[in-house]
Amino acid sequence: MSVILSGCSTEDNETSTSQNPDPVNNNPTVITAASLVIENTGANGITVSFSVSEEGSGSGITEVGVVWSSNPNPTINDNKVSYSSAGSYRSQLAFLNDDTTYYMRSYGTNSGGTIYGTESSISTLPTSQALVYDGDITLTSQQEVIDFGYQNYSKVTGTLAIWGYNYIDSLTPLQTILRVNKLDISGCLGLENLNGLEHLHTIDGSLTIFANEGLLNFNGLNSLTEIGDELDIHNNAHLISISNLLSLTNIPGNLKVVNNDQLPNLQGLQQIDSVGGVVKVSLNDDLTDISAIAGIQFIGSTFDITGNQSLINIQGFNQLSSIGLDIQIVNNSSLTQINGFNAVTAGIREIEIRGNVSMESLNGFAGLVSVEDKLIIRDNISLTSINAFGNLASLDDYLGISNNTELSTISGFNALEVIDADIYFAYNNQIIDLNAFSSLRDIGDLSIVGNQLLVDFCALTPLIANNGVHYFYVVEGNGYNPTKQDILNGDCSL
Repeated sequence: MSVILSGCSTEDNETSTSQNPDPVNNNPTVITAASLVIENTGANGITVSFSVSEEGSGSGITEVGVVWSSNPNPTINDNKVSYSSAGSYRSQLAFLNDDTTYYMRSYGTNSGGTIYGTESSISTLPTSQALVYDGDITLTSQQEVIDFGYQNYSKVTGTLAIWGYNYIDSLTPLQTILRVNKLDISGCLGLENLNGLEHLHTIDGSLTIFANEGLLNFNGLNSLTEIGDELDIHNNAHLISISNLLSLTNIPGNLKVVNNDQLPNLQGLQQIDSVGGVVKVSLNDDLTDISAIAGIQFIGSTFDITGNQSLINIQGFNQLSSIGLDIQIVNNSSLTQINGFNAVTAGIREIEIRGNVSMESLNGFAGLVSVEDKLIIRDNISLTSINAFGNLASLDDYLGISNNTELSTISGFNALEVIDADIYFAYNNQIIDLNAFSSLRDIGDLSIVGNQLLVDFCALTPLIANNGVHYFYVVEGNGYNPTKQDILNGDCSL
């Protein structure tokens, strides 16, 4: 069981007075521990108000609070909420068992001992009668969080929106909430963690955690086992850990981790095996490692890894067998290699690997046999070798390999026979031959342009002999620029 105590005053005037003489002072301190008032009871929380006062010049109060137990006459050796000075308070007793009688009383302590107020008792509601908030609720200040939390709701049927326009720094009053339809925590500049949501186990719709500048971690979400739609972690400038999401195994909607500048890794997501929508990991400046999501087996839409300036490598993902739309690996400036995705066989609409300026090698995709639309590899200015796509046999639209200025070796694409539209192979300044494309038999347009050292076109002889270039044949600006007839005549290289 856990407790929340706030310093909010109450209007409780009921008193039950006991005196505790100070044994070392002729002017004793009198402690008055008032009978507490039970304000609200839910299935797993009780809200009370109480006051403790003192009079006299003897030893002052050192602690006040409420004690409670499922047995009568609770003491400070049982459960308690405590505070350091006399005053009037509201407290939430949580997390309690449902349909259980609890006994509670206020207390005050000084050097002479502890005085208790009159005992009160009440039973929590059975689970079948747990309090439900019907509809949407938006909380925009700490006081609104307290007031709503102290109602002891177990469920919110609509959206619980916590928008920190007026400064919110604690969610601890929300400890009784077990289930919500949607949860949106946005703009809470003072919120460092999510403590208070420890017992939330189900979100029927989406979870959005957006623009909480002071948020450091997801402490408090340890019990969350189910999200019914999207998980969006976005623009949390100082977030350094999401490790408390380990109980999640499935995201039916999108998984987005975007623009969290200080997040170093995705630890916490390693149990997720399927995502129904997009997986988007982008613009996380300090992100060096995404291996925590390498166990995903199914992605219903696009896999997008873009603009993560510190990401060093992408390896694994060899359990990933199905991607509904695209793979985009774009503008990750520190990325040095890609090696994986070997279980994906078909169904991908487009693959784009672009602008990864430090990437030296591209490996993997060994199981891929077809791409439904485009395959683009361009602007990777440090890329020296492509050893991927060894079993790719058909591409329904476009193959573009361009502006990879250090590319010297292509050993993939040996099984590629048919491209229904175009090849654009341009400005790969270190390549000298096209041997990787020796199996090509049928394409639309062929454009080979600006490859300064390219002098060997002999691998294209079967394609040309098969009259396999159906539309434009553009070969210019290379180390050698043979016509189709040159290739047929055997003049295919210098």
